Amino acid sequence: MTSPFFYGTILVSKKKGLYFMKIDFRELKESLNQSQIISIVESLGGYLDERSTNSEYMIFSSLLYHIGDSEQHKYKMYYYFNTYTFHDYKLGESFDIFELVKRAKANDGIVINMGKSALIICDILGIKDFSVGELKTNTYNYMRDIGVYLNNKNNDTEKLKLYPINSLDRFPKLYHQSWIDDGITIEAMEKFNIRYYPSENEIVIPCYNADDDLIGIRARNVDPTRDWKYLPLTMLNGNKYNFKFPTGKTLYGLNHTGENIERVKKVMLFEAEKSVLQCEGYLGKNNIAVAKYGSNFTEIQRDILLKYDLDEVIICNDFDYKEVGDNEQWEMFEKKVYKIGDMIKPYVNKVTALVEYGEHPFKCSPSDMGKKKLFELIKNREELY
Repeated sequence: MTSPFFYGTILVSKKKGLYFMKIDFRELKESLNQSQIISIVESLGGYLDERSTNSEYMIFSSLLYHIGDSEQHKYKMYYYFNTYTFHDYKLGESFDIFELVKRAKANDGIVINMGKSALIICDILGIKDFSVGELKTNTYNYMRDIGVYLNNKNNDTEKLKLYPINSLDRFPKLYHQSWIDDGITIEAMEKFNIRYYPSENEIVIPCYNADDDLIGIRARNVDPTRDWKYLPLTMLNGNKYNFKFPTGKTLYGLNHTGENIERVKKVMLFEAEKSVLQCEGYLGKNNIAVAKYGSNFTEIQRDILLKYDLDEVIICNDFDYKEVGDNEQWEMFEKKVYKIGDMIKPYVNKVTALVEYGEHPFKCSPSDMGKKKLFELIKNREELY
């Protein structure tokens, strides 16, 4: 598994003798701004589709086809700002800026390593002000700095507010028939402490961290006259009180599925809490599902998962497309899946995704299709990298 943080030591020749240049590859990659990325790609022979530039990504012509290939100048290579990663949708592959330079040079018949790739980037951008010192026998202690980095990173994470466990006492342990009809067992709802809010016709979903602390409560609307599904639960009788929490800083289900995930070193990453509950009935003691509270996936959520030393992450996004093919819905589904994959890829051995090519209800979760179909999707899951 790739380390989430590492240094490279590059030897360069000077008239006064050997010197070394210590480059933090991650810091260099994450420091590159939009104009610098454009400069690097253009210097390698790529072109920016200026109409595509927005706050999330840029689109370039691909650099990775053979010269003369008709696909070479199509705008299929995306750069995502939040992950500092390229994804070529024609090749179906993701890579960072260093790998892009290596591959572009390889197309010219030039084989280079990551260190040389970093130096080429610096040369393109005119970056010369590096800390250079004499090479000594006592080499740089990278393991020490990895520990310092991870410790600081953990300390930087804002702690979530904890709610009293008796906050749930006002909600009866009643289970809505619609969830039972959708394949959620009463045993699963009892285990995950699901409740009901009769006066508002809402299913009450307590949300816990991995340590089983109550960090918030969500409401699942079952009233067809309302146009929302999930919201933070708000008490309306007397004093108004909201049990909201930052959903991007946690994952649903880890308090129950974390041990299974740690044991098998795999996780199924769904969008909604309901899917985790369905998987509890489908998988039982082998339930490795968590939910990210929607389609978005944050770096904090990724870092929570990485604590489990995973071998594989299985992306289980909702099927927000009617059919596979050259259409906007399918392309958006692909982009969302690969965006998550790009965030995880450097840290795990395998990233896979559940994809349904046949008929299915629009915007359904893979778990909504029933146990038998879910098992089929898992068996036939597609490897992204």
